[in-house]
Order: sequence, then structure tokens, then C-alpha cells
Amino acid sequence: MNQEQEINNMRLIKEAVYLQTKDEGIWFRARYMPEHYLQESLRDLHLVIEHGDIEAMNRIKERADTSM
Repeated sequence: MNQEQEINNMRLIKEAVYLQTKDEGIWFRARYMPEHYLQESLRDLHLVIEHGDIEAMNRIKERADTSM
């Protein structure tokens, strides 16, 4: 991976983390937290961090859009 790709990947990671901080589905304090939702969110974050996965980033954006 060259330096430009690394910089773009870091921007993607930063955006993914920011969007997940805004996702009420992750941080909502309910009696019963939907574990499946949390696991999907964490898997997508992992895919963005490890592989720069654009599809995972799009899922993060979709979840953030629906929770705002």
C-alpha cells in the first residue's frame, strides 16, 4: 500500500469511527441491547480498519443515517 492509499484509508477509518459515535443504535441505553446490531457494527468497523472496505463503510453510513 502506498502513502496515498494509507492516507485515504485513515480518512475512511476516521469517518467510520465518527459515524459510529453518532449511531444511537449502538449507544442507546435500553434494557435489551440488540446484540446482532452491535456485532454487525463492529464487524463493519473491523472491515474498514483492516481492509478499507467501501461496502462496510456504506453500511455504517446507512445505519448512521437511519439513527439520526
